Amino acid sequence: MLHVKGNIAACYSSLGQNEEALALRREIYARSLALGISSHFIDVVNLSVSLQKTQRHTEAKFFLREQLPKARRALGTEDNVFLRLRGIYASTLLWGADDRASRDDVVEAVTIHEELASTTRRVYGEFHPFAKLIKKELAHAQAKLAAFDTA
Repeated sequence: MLHVKGNIAACYSSLGQNEEALALRREIYARSLALGISSHFIDVVNLSVSLQKTQRHTEAKFFLREQLPKARRALGTEDNVFLRLRGIYASTLLWGADDRASRDDVVEAVTIHEELASTTRRVYGEFHPFAKLIKKELAHAQAKLAAFDTA
């Protein structure tokens, strides 16, 4: 049943109905956690993405700060899901309350993206889509930091 609801949430998201997707993903995450489902970190990824899409950046940031140490212990530092969670967290740092990130958050995002760029290049290769995405997000984070420094 959780898998079916996950598919429905994905459909909602694809249709731009992000609030509906978020509600389902919250339910799926809570239920998978309660059932002790070992793959619940996929649900963490999906819920985090839904929080971003609904512009709940602060909630996503705090949720991911709680989840990342658990994912690191359970999955390891080079696991695909863990790397994606770190990427989502770094992207979330670029947005703060009222879509304004603090300089400290932007510096942290740049640092994480630099680490991820190195790791994804080593693990997947330079031309893998995820490695290319991280490289693009690193450039965006660096530009945002440069804007802070010139202001």
